[in-house]
Amino acid sequence: MGRIVDKKGPLEAILTAKKLKMPLIIAGNITEPDFFNKKIKPHIDGKQIKYLGELSQAQLIKYYQKAKCLLCPVKWNGPFGLTAIEAMACGTPVVAFSNGGLKETITNGRTGFLVSQKQGVAGLVEAVKKIGSMKRTACRKRVESHFSSTTMAQNYEKLYYKLVNKRYIQSRF
Repeated sequence: MGRIVDKKGPLEAILTAKKLKMPLIIAGNITEPDFFNKKIKPHIDGKQIKYLGELSQAQLIKYYQKAKCLLCPVKWNGPFGLTAIEAMACGTPVVAFSNGGLKETITNGRTGFLVSQKQGVAGLVEAVKKIGSMKRTACRKRVESHFSSTTMAQNYEKLYYKLVNKRYIQSRF
């Protein structure tokens, strides 16, 4: 789910699904057409590997709710994994490379698995094999306790006060 670009790891997701002989649904906007046409499209067979294009929020929710997991092999240090939050809000665990904001989003072994990018597809495969040990309710609770609009607003407010007070104290001396 999300933009179909190399740094988001769609090829790694495809290779993982193929090794596991599991279906994979890819959805999102193609923003790197050359990458998509050369690396992704040849794998799309409409059976095991499907590309659905961009989906509405309501459609995404239905897919997340039915998914065994969200594969999120992001290969860069992205600041925040919104697709991971969306999936966990629907009770879907996430298997991801341990990069960027995903390290703070996913509780390894509880709401999904974080895999070193060095482990590559082999690490993703092993993590997906263990995904049945996840409790879907733990995923939802994680989002409610850490990423609800109320919780995030309160945390931003605390941070702003802290920064303002720190700046005030520094400017007085």
